[in-house]
Amino acid sequence: MSEDREPGYESLAEDAQRLRPAWLNDVEASLRRAHGAEEFIVLVTSLAANAGPLEQQLLARLRSTIPALASPRPEDLERTQRAVHQATRQFLEVLSGVSELDPRVSRLFRKIGFDEATRGHTLAVPRKALLVSTRWAWQVLHRRMPADSPAYRHLGAAGDALLAYLDHLEAEVSNGHALGLRHVRMRPATRQRQLIDALLETSTDDQERRQAELSLLALGAGWPLPQTLVAIRAEGITDFPDLSSMVAVAADPDASPALVLCGAECADAIATQLLEANADATVALTWAVPPTQVADADRWARTALTLATRGVLPAHQVIHCGHHPVELWLHAEPGIRQWLVLDVLHPLLKEGVNSRKVLGQTMLAWLESRDSAGIVATRLGVHTQTVRYRWKRISDLFGDALLDPDRVTAITMTLRATLPLWLSGDQSDVITFRETGRSE
Repeated sequence: MSEDREPGYESLAEDAQRLRPAWLNDVEASLRRAHGAEEFIVLVTSLAANAGPLEQQLLARLRSTIPALASPRPEDLERTQRAVHQATRQFLEVLSGVSELDPRVSRLFRKIGFDEATRGHTLAVPRKALLVSTRWAWQVLHRRMPADSPAYRHLGAAGDALLAYLDHLEAEVSNGHALGLRHVRMRPATRQRQLIDALLETSTDDQERRQAELSLLALGAGWPLPQTLVAIRAEGITDFPDLSSMVAVAADPDASPALVLCGAECADAIATQLLEANADATVALTWAVPPTQVADADRWARTALTLATRGVLPAHQVIHCGHHPVELWLHAEPGIRQWLVLDVLHPLLKEGVNSRKVLGQTMLAWLESRDSAGIVATRLGVHTQTVRYRWKRISDLFGDALLDPDRVTAITMTLRATLPLWLSGDQSDVITFRETGRSE
């Protein structure tokens, strides 16, 4: 559809007439009567003139926070970049009094909502993106207007303007989505797409209400919703197999990575079909969860693929998340994992690279098995005396911590999640250890 002729959209002239918002009048009135207005205008004008780095920071925040934007299709990435660019510059220019609201920006956000509807998507991703943008923009304004700055007295007005502006953009997205729903013919595939979106959407509703909503969506899609579901994510898929003969399977071949939701009874068979059609693919399967927890399961599958790429998990073509719950748990919160490393593994961080690796391998092998030095040596492929020497060194480093059951449990779990990073050459733990002054 052409930009100027999309059905139901007003002309640019009509847009311009309705885009003079009350909040903009309030900001201008505040600036005219308050001390520090000149400093505020200079600050905002400077931000507008150097908006490029800010746009890149916001884009990176969106892509790291919202899974759907992490690896988007090229056209979706371009659309997100354009939305960030135009919305950021417009807000700063309007706030500094350089320009009025540009109706073309409003039309871009209506088009985003329209496209989501015609693809059978809800507004979960655009709304999450606007929420993340609101928090990020407020942090930027707050950092640039310290309490001792003359412009600080305008921070409240700027915050009100920011919230009103993003509400305006959300309203445009919602208007476009409503328009798109009127233009799309609700085919079964579209209804299934909406069900998949709902399953992957994190919800704060109680379990019974959430289950009831999903059941209604499944009924509308003609899809028998199983009591439990397995989430499958597959990378390297160029030829997606036909899964229509399998009962209770919902798939999104265009997702990145490709997505399949299915009952536990057919999960392994689907993984086999994916690999038969794509010899170089990697498939991650979760354990079965209730439909209300599919969003969590999908996150585990994505994380498993990422950890396999980083060398934390074995480089198998089929990764069963149920075999690696500790790694998934600790790496779900990288900051907590690293804090545990600094807390319970700090003696190893003082060692050299090679010493840290071999002592870590020996320590984990013994903690997990509690076997004799000879058996541990066989597992590691070294001489028994080598294991004894290493264990004496470990005992000297950790001392009484190895006599504390709670401490030993924490050491074992943290080492299991961290050792693969060290073996792959990752030095981030050591760098943080030194930066925090603990190495002294």
